[in-house]
Amino acid sequence: MLDVDYRAMSWKSPGEAGLAVRLALPFVDVLIGNELELTIVAGVSGLDEAIQKLRQARVPMLVSKLGDKGTRVWTGEAPVFLAPYSVPVVSTIGAGDGFASGFLFGLLRGLPVIECLHYGNAAAAIVVSRLSCSEAMPTLPEVEQIIREQRGVPAPGR
Repeated sequence: MLDVDYRAMSWKSPGEAGLAVRLALPFVDVLIGNELELTIVAGVSGLDEAIQKLRQARVPMLVSKLGDKGTRVWTGEAPVFLAPYSVPVVSTIGAGDGFASGFLFGLLRGLPVIECLHYGNAAAAIVVSRLSCSEAMPTLPEVEQIIREQRGVPAPGR
């Protein structure tokens, strides 16, 4: 799994960062990135073109974080999309890390992609609703609670 997590200050140029990730792609099963990150990796200017190019590179699972528009995953021909969870936003710092932790939790448990997105989106939603970064990371019970709330499913035993 590779979360692009591009930080301009860490690279001489976006092109250098994109090349580094492209060199790693043959070893990547899951690539996670936002619009900027995926376009840098693909060496193109638009998200649709980046997705097309990365899919041609045969990345087995391509995860596109779309911010307040949700998340989209390509593993086959048709993408799987999930809208973001609705929460008051306090700070977006750490949202991507929260998403990745929840998404990968689901993936490692063998859940369907849509369920992995629920775990990822729920974890990200909790993080953005809090002020700090690492201290804002949710526990599994918190993630499962917001999933139930956002889906309108009663808690077990109720």
